Amino acid sequence: MELDMLFHNLPRDKNLLFGDDPKGNFIAIQPLETFQRVHKDFRPKGSDIYISTYPKNGTTWTVALTDHLLKLKNANHKTPEGIAVGFNLSSCPWIEFLAKIDELWPVSLEYFSEMAEPRVFKTHSTEALIPENVGYRKRIIQVMRNPLDTFVSSWHH
Repeated sequence: MELDMLFHNLPRDKNLLFGDDPKGNFIAIQPLETFQRVHKDFRPKGSDIYISTYPKNGTTWTVALTDHLLKLKNANHKTPEGIAVGFNLSSCPWIEFLAKIDELWPVSLEYFSEMAEPRVFKTHSTEALIPENVGYRKRIIQVMRNPLDTFVSSWHH
């Protein structure tokens, strides 16, 4: 019975989350206001690529691989010194993390608009929460890991 009530409250339409009067339960690692800000301000492009992973599932590893693949394709692609983790304006910024910091968000939006295409973004969001560009399919690199390994990795983080 309780499970039925939980599923009944989950939003079935993005408009329920991003409208003026959000309804339903919201489960994510960032607050709802952050996602609302992203959906209001961020302008996706048809060539955007999103590296979408559950935390501790190989996000940084996948970002590094993607950076090197883009460098092979375009010699002018700027790869960061060290490891790109998305906490700053790097080759693969973490949209939701930057959106929750008021001082960084306007600067981040300007940086996003100047990024060379294809732009690559890190996210821990589900597919439904990733911004979409009408007329284009989302380009997502989804990484999954054995849940037991994820638990151990999170425990030791």
